[in-house]
Amino acid sequence: MAVKLWSPKGDMDDGSTFLSLTSGHTCIIPHDKEGVEVPLRFRKEAIARGCIPVGMEEEADEAGGFDRSKVIRDNIKIMLEDDDSANFTTDGKPAIDKLAKLCGFQLARSEVNREWDAMMKEDGDEAVEVLNVTSEPKGKK
Repeated sequence: MAVKLWSPKGDMDDGSTFLSLTSGHTCIIPHDKEGVEVPLRFRKEAIARGCIPVGMEEEADEAGGFDRSKVIRDNIKIMLEDDDSANFTTDGKPAIDKLAKLCGFQLARSEVNREWDAMMKEDGDEAVEVLNVTSEPKGKK
């Protein structure tokens, strides 16, 4: 059965969603309401990443449902509260493998960077404190 999906807000600059499986297969789902036929192996990940079947736009808007961006941000905050430098890369950004484990779905570095950068720009009560994760050489103080 052919299933057409489209990406309402993807992780690429043009709104498309880039999918990459551990098998090495990749797929791009365009930001176009006409959609594209998506092979079976990508469907579960595409839906988890917010892609919508063609013709179901109205239902998806009414349902509200899953907010991927909020889940990512909430789990980044958990990582910050944990105060463990292993949760972050040497440049201070969230480690994708640890964040994906918390979120329960695969992540692209571009979407994590986008959420992280947005969190860094926020002002007010929810502003995020940047951690310094560089370590001192062993044996020197």
